[in-house]
Amino acid sequence: MRTARAANKRVAGREIREGSIVLGTAIVLIGSTVGPDWLHSPADPKTGTPSVAMDFSALRVATEGGPSAVQTAYFGWLSWMLFVGVIVLGALTVRSASRLWAAAGLVAGLMALFFSVLAIKGPLTWSQTAETLPNIRLGGYMVLVGLSAMLVFSAFRLFAPRTAPPR
Repeated sequence: MRTARAANKRVAGREIREGSIVLGTAIVLIGSTVGPDWLHSPADPKTGTPSVAMDFSALRVATEGGPSAVQTAYFGWLSWMLFVGVIVLGALTVRSASRLWAAAGLVAGLMALFFSVLAIKGPLTWSQTAETLPNIRLGGYMVLVGLSAMLVFSAFRLFAPRTAPPR
């Protein structure tokens, strides 16, 4: 009986720790879309263009009908679908401790990271994107950090050694 209680406490402790990771990641991902700036466009004295700071909603408006379909979809609806999917799969992994949910979360996290990078890149070449990296602001970094945290969490859960159930 003591062994079963100890095992239940271990499981509850694991669920609390892992649930905190998923909750923290959810706050970071959702927070990146409703709060901080994603991009800073410096002023250009040659053309008289003022500096502009763009948050997620400003990027949605700016990319509507743009040359990059991925960027338009990402800032319109795709990012929300990917973020919710990653968060739900993370929660299912915590609750069930299933390797199947962890694998699905890993795949979803990789897809979300892939599309996030493509959306940040947009129609620019990779070298142009590398030159504009100093202009990325907190919102863009929050997404990259949040998705990276979920990838690490899912990978750890997927490849963690199985423990024997208590007798």
